[in-house]
Amino acid sequence: MLHVVIDVAHLHPSPMVPRYVSIHSTYFISDANHRITTTMQRRIYSHATDVGIRPLNEEKAVQAAVDLLGELFVFAVAGAIIVFEVQRNSRAEAKKEELRRQETEKLRLRDEALEKEIMSLRSKIQELEQLARGKGLAVPTYGMVAALQDCLGNNLSTYYLTYRLLI
Repeated sequence: MLHVVIDVAHLHPSPMVPRYVSIHSTYFISDANHRITTTMQRRIYSHATDVGIRPLNEEKAVQAAVDLLGELFVFAVAGAIIVFEVQRNSRAEAKKEELRRQETEKLRLRDEALEKEIMSLRSKIQELEQLARGKGLAVPTYGMVAALQDCLGNNLSTYYLTYRLLI
């Protein structure tokens, strides 16, 4: 069994009090727990808290200490599991967020590439229109282009091929 040795000479300087007192650790733990819980219960129920609290006998003290240590162990294990789960979930969320960020970046780069392609196609169309006008060929008007877009949707490659066939 564990024993706690306390130097009490500085607390009660008296020749009647021994310099060192050995207290059984389970009794010490359970007695402190008994005093704390009794005081809390008295405060909750609005009873006087300045009254003396009788210490537990050794058998009850040992049982109370064992119960307290068992509960502390269970709560420590439960707390450790909760901390582990929270950390694991936060790591999983961080991975998901990183994947979302990478996907967003890929989409942004794809959009930029498509925008560049659209600009390139528009400049080619303008060049072709200028060449067609220079040679006196018929150039589709905006109404024809809009009609083609309505028929074909906004698919630029189909629009471009159809435009090429008209020229």
